[in-house]
Amino acid sequence: MRFVLKFKTGADVEFEIPEDDLQRAPETMLSVMSRPRWTGSAGAPELQRIEAPETAENSWSDGMDAFVVTWYANADAHGQIGAFELPAGVELVDAVAIADWLLLELDFEKITFTASNDAGALSRVVRAKAYIERRKDRAKRMVALTEAMRKKPRDEYHFGFLADEDDASYVNKCLAQPFQKFAGSYGTSERLGTVASAFEWAQDQGLRDATVRDLKDYGFEATWLRKYLELSGPRGIDYAPPELTSVHGYRYVLHVTLPTLEPASKRRRV
Repeated sequence: MRFVLKFKTGADVEFEIPEDDLQRAPETMLSVMSRPRWTGSAGAPELQRIEAPETAENSWSDGMDAFVVTWYANADAHGQIGAFELPAGVELVDAVAIADWLLLELDFEKITFTASNDAGALSRVVRAKAYIERRKDRAKRMVALTEAMRKKPRDEYHFGFLADEDDASYVNKCLAQPFQKFAGSYGTSERLGTVASAFEWAQDQGLRDATVRDLKDYGFEATWLRKYLELSGPRGIDYAPPELTSVHGYRYVLHVTLPTLEPASKRRRV
C-alpha cells in the first residue's frame, strides 16, 4: 500500500509498504489504516493520505520514510523486529518520536548505524548512543521517584534535579519548600541512577515530557519548572569572610501533585 504524508511546512512524502509487511505488524497505525474496519466496505484505497501531526512536522527528516519501510520489512510473523540499520541522516531521537506516533516498537539493542565516513556520521552515532543512555537513566530515576512517593505520601512533591557538584543540603536551606530526597543510597545507582545522570537527562525536553506523561498514567499531575536557585554561599557560616558570596544557577524542578479525589457519588456507575 502507498501512503502520502501531507505536511504544512514542506513537500509531501510518499512511500510504499508491501501488504505482507503490514499484515505482520497488525497493531501498528499504518497496518490498522489498511484494514476494512478503518477503510469501510469500499476497502482501502490504493493511496492513503495522512495529515502530518505536530510530531511528524517536528521530527520527520529526509530518510525517515526509509526508516518506516525498513521497520516493517524487518518484522517477523509475530510482529517482532529483528536487527536493522538506521538509514543515513536519520537521528535516533527523531526516529523514536515517529515510532511512538506510528506505534512501531523499537529495541535499541537491535539498531545499528550506517558505517560511513561522511561528514557528521560519527557525531550521529555518538548522539544516538548518548540518547539511549539518557533514556535508560530516566527509567531508573522514575523508579527512584515512585519509591520516594510511596515511602513518604503527601499532597505535593518538589524534586530538584541538581548537578553532581551542588550541595543539596545548602540548596534546601535557602528554600521555603525544600526538595524531597529521591536519590538512592550508596550502591543503588545501577537500579536508581545517579544525581549526575538525572541532571543530564533533565536537560532533554522530550524526556521531561515523557516523565510528565508517565506520572499522569500513575494518577498524578506534574509540571517542570526552571528555577533560579542559590547553590552555595555564606548561609549558616558564622563570621563568613566578606569575599564568600552566593552562587546562583538555574536548575530543573519537578513539581508533582496528588489530584483531589472526586466525591464517591461521581465515581459511581449509573
